[in-house]
Amino acid sequence: RMCFNISGSWHVPACPCDREPAAPGEPVRCKRFQRWAAAAGLQDVIQPGRYEALLEAAKNGSPHFSVEKERQLELDVGRTWPALCIFADGCGRESLSNLLKAWIIYDGETAQEHRQQEASASNDGETSGRSEAVGYVQGMN
Repeated sequence: RMCFNISGSWHVPACPCDREPAAPGEPVRCKRFQRWAAAAGLQDVIQPGRYEALLEAAKNGSPHFSVEKERQLELDVGRTWPALCIFADGCGRESLSNLLKAWIIYDGETAQEHRQQEASASNDGETSGRSEAVGYVQGMN
């Protein structure tokens, strides 16, 4: 079950934010998210299917998503504002967990691409050796 999907379809948990009326058969949209997405230029960087592919990679044992990272992520998600309405039900926690999993895979893949570019640009083939571009640490959530 996917509660949040960057491509535009998401479960709307009970929360006090403004809602945009939906057309019949379409999901209700959060106005705050829509304003943020417009200001951030989200339409310019959307890669259809990328989020789902990242989640699939996490599920299928990506080398970028170790057992230790998964354990730490689940600990952190469980401690994230348990009284906040969006995290009161399982869907808010699942959405956060999925988003962080996608970030971990994306970050690992980005670092891998950078290492490959460094190696091809370097005469001696040496790279920084980092396994992550930024990394996942407690508190990102």
